[in-house]
Amino acid sequence: MKTSKTIFFILFISIFISSCVPGGGGYNDGPSNLKVASEFRNDMEFQSGVDILVYGTAFKTTDIKVVFNGVEIETKADAEGNWKLNIPKQKVGGPYEFRVIVNDTTVVFKGVRVAENIENMQ
Repeated sequence: MKTSKTIFFILFISIFISSCVPGGGGYNDGPSNLKVASEFRNDMEFQSGVDILVYGTAFKTTDIKVVFNGVEIETKADAEGNWKLNIPKQKVGGPYEFRVIVNDTTVVFKGVRVAENIENMQ
């Protein structure tokens, strides 16, 4: 009886510790390692009338949420830690806040606009 309690306790502690480590314990670079592609920045413009591709990296299998102009889209990083999603077509407007969220990290871009003609999308 005492042996089964010990095994249960060790199993419980092992599961608890592994659930506290981001990415299932495969990384040690920080809480989520969330990165958004470098072309996303404050005061940027998106093209109206087309889906907006957003992408970056994070720990493998991390849940990612993007919030823009009242739209929330969710995805999950793949086995290599890459993620991408499309925000549905938007009408001309702004400025808006554009947020990329993982439970412990939020990246915020301010002054984001949706415009008809984008000349220098870099």
